[in-house]
This record gives sequence, structure tokens and C-alpha cells, in this order.
Amino acid sequence: MVDQNIIFYLCINFLSVRIIIELELMEEEMVVCFSILNVRFFKLLEKGHINCSNTIRDESRQSNFQTSYRILNARYCGHLKIKIMKIKTNLYLLILTIIVAGCSSNNQSSESTEGLPVIDLRKNYPEKEIILTDIAKVTYVHLSTEKDEYLYTGTIDYVSENTIVVGDGSSGSILFFTKDGAPKSRFNHYGAGPQEYSTGGWSFYKSVLDILYDEKEDEVYLFCGSFFNQIIQVYSSSGKYLRTVNCPPILEYFYTCRFDIFDNQSFIMNSVDSFFLFSKATGEVLENVKIPNSEVNSITSVNAFLPDGKPWSMAPRGWRMAKSTDGFNLFLPGIDTVYYFDKNKKLTPVLCTTPLARDLEPRIFLDNFLNAGNYQFMRIYTMHYSNYRENYPERPYPDRHYVRDKKTGEVFRQKIVLPDYKGKEFFISAYPLTVFQENIMHFELDLMELKDAYRENRLSGKLKELVATLNEDEDNNVFMFVEFK
Repeated sequence: MVDQNIIFYLCINFLSVRIIIELELMEEEMVVCFSILNVRFFKLLEKGHINCSNTIRDESRQSNFQTSYRILNARYCGHLKIKIMKIKTNLYLLILTIIVAGCSSNNQSSESTEGLPVIDLRKNYPEKEIILTDIAKVTYVHLSTEKDEYLYTGTIDYVSENTIVVGDGSSGSILFFTKDGAPKSRFNHYGAGPQEYSTGGWSFYKSVLDILYDEKEDEVYLFCGSFFNQIIQVYSSSGKYLRTVNCPPILEYFYTCRFDIFDNQSFIMNSVDSFFLFSKATGEVLENVKIPNSEVNSITSVNAFLPDGKPWSMAPRGWRMAKSTDGFNLFLPGIDTVYYFDKNKKLTPVLCTTPLARDLEPRIFLDNFLNAGNYQFMRIYTMHYSNYRENYPERPYPDRHYVRDKKTGEVFRQKIVLPDYKGKEFFISAYPLTVFQENIMHFELDLMELKDAYRENRLSGKLKELVATLNEDEDNNVFMFVEFK
């Protein structure tokens, strides 16, 4: 049996720390809300809609301003109530823990991160050159533009086992090519009707943000989002409309969300501080995938004051999951552990970072992780206002791209070179539009740069042969597919 005095002492300390953490979270969220309100206030003041006596000159804007204040006030009060409820829940859990600990032996299981590889967020690891063809099979593909209806503006949106999918940003067409780049099929349902979609970014109604393709089911999923609603329009590859799926109403920052196919029945998607599975047929949430300690350590935004005194707030970027063998790697900004989520819905820790991002100023965290072959590729990101503002062209905190050799445990800064393309360096990261299959990703190579390199005799092998056949004024860019060994 466990000593009851030790249990009582540990529980009291746990409760004290937990309450402090919860109270800090409430204060942070209050700052977020009032920072947003202050930004709105400053904008109105600059435009002359508010005078020195705080009287809003335009009655319609006065109504809008008051409405914004009420919404923010209600939202903060809602957060406050949620946090109080969580503290009560922790009290109940504390009592339950004492009862269970007093009535059972110490055979309770927990996911341990002991023994995992650790990445120091503050450290500048040494650079090491990697020859891409030594760690991966490399192939080059040019998507045919012989037929006018297959001309496009944009890039690859999805790659399945045998098909490359491209969303044409200019016409709204969805184009399908073989893995060799030959035209396969296409459709266009651009419009404002119930079975249609639009383009133009997340501020537009039913604008396409993500495209997925389930080749076995021959279903194309267009994630369409705006401030008003988020839906998934489903078609066949020939363009037949199949259904509309309403996304779960929990996407607080939907424009940072990414989704992918989890299995035959469900999608997986990230929200602000968690992940969830929802039905491909109905949009119903099937399961919440809660990352340990996400409520305490995850970073949903960073708030500060600019040198000119104005408030500034920014949410972390939304690249929080990447495909891995029979599952996904999941990571949240601020959490010190990367998890592998398999098809049996089990979370397994695979890598840790130190120290916690919330203990650093400015905030530094791992925001990108790819487990491929014998290597783990990652990006370390610093949240600082100078990384976002146009008047700071030289970023004082550039991204750091690292790679870890899983055999030796060595960590070093990426310098990835390609023998077929002299003078060109690459970074490997799990960007949402580059990793579609297990251990396979792609790079887009600018054709004009390739033509310059061709004339300077910096190309060789199959890449040189392909570029020699292309016209830089008429053809699209070249794609390099990388399959890790």
C-alpha cells in the first residue's frame, strides 16, 4: 500500500499548482480579449470614428462597436466559467485519486516520455550536408499542358496512390493527372449554388481551402470555409455531386485547421489545442483526440505591444499534423512532446523538446515534424512581431530546420543538396501541401530558375533532360517527388 501521508502531501501540492495554472490561464485569456478590443478601438480612432471624448460619430459604427464589446465580454465570461468548472472538476478528480490510491496498489499506468530523444529549443545545432539521393528515391514530373483545359494556376493540392490533384486558382477547375503527369479527368462547379464552391481565400463564402482525394472510394473532398460556415463539398473525380458535409461547430480558428483522411469512415482535423475525428458521411464528431497537458502548455496566441505602443496578437501557424506509417504525427504549439496517433487510436510519444515554450521569451516551439525513413525532420519557430511585419525585412528570428538521425541520435541543421541541381539547397518540412503519402513528399521547382540553371550548366541527369524539353513561357513548373528509403 502507498503511504497515505505521502499521497495527501503530493495531492495538496498538485492542487495548489493546478489552481495557480488555471488562474494564470484565465488572466491570459482576459488579456487576449482586451487586446483584440483595443485593436478594434485603435482602428476606429485612427479612422476618425471616435473623438477624444470617446463619442462614436457614426451611429452604425457605434452599434457595431458596442456589439463587438458585448461579444468579447461574453466570450471572456464564458472562458471564466469554463475555467471555474475545470477547477471544480480537478477537485473531484483529486478526491477520486485519493480514494483510488488508498484502495489499490501502485499499478496505475501512464505514458512516460522517459528515454525519448530531446531537442533543445534554445540550441543552435551544427550544420551537416545531406545528399538527397542518399536518403530518398527522387523522380521528376511535369504536369502536361498540351490540352488547354488542363492549364492551371497554382500547385499540387493532393497526391493519392496513382493520381495527382490540382485546384486551378484562376478558373476553379479541379484537375486530375496520372503520376506521370498525363491528364486524367477534370470538373468545374465554381459558383454560389448549393452544390458549388468558390475560390479566393478564407474570407470568401464557400472558398476552397483544402482538397483531399480518396482514390478507393473515388470521392473528392473540398474543405470550404468562411467566417460564416465551414463545409465539405463531396464529388466524384468526374465531377458528379455526391453530398455536402457540415463541419463540426468547434473550429474556432478554422483558417489554421488542416484535415486529412484517417480511415474509411472518418477525417482527422486539428482545432486550436486538440485534434478530433469526424464522420466523412455526416460531419458528426466521432472522437476527440486530447493531447496530454494541452490545456496547460499549448499556445493559442502571443500578445504584446509593438514599439509604437499598439497592441499585437498572433496565433501560431496551423501545421500540426503529418502523415506517418499507418497514422499521423501530432504536435501542438507549446507542448513539449510529439505524439504518434495510429489507426488503433493510440497515442505514443516519440520526441520531446525543452524547455517549455511558455517559459521562453520570445516564445520558441517546434511547429513542424516529419518522421521519414531513418530521419526525423523538424522546424523550430519563434513567435515575434518582427517576423510578421513588412517593415522588418530582416527577420531577427529566422526559422531553424533541423534533422535527427534515428540510428545515431545526432541532431544537426539541414543542408540538403541534389546532385542533379548544383547550387540549390532544400529544406524538408511537413508542410500541409507537400506530404500526402507515407514517406513521400514533393517539391515544386521553378521553371524559370531551372532554365537559368540549364543555361549555366548546373543541371544533370534526368532533370536536365526534362528541362531541355520545356518552354519557360508556356509550361508549368516541375515537381520533384521524394520517396524516403
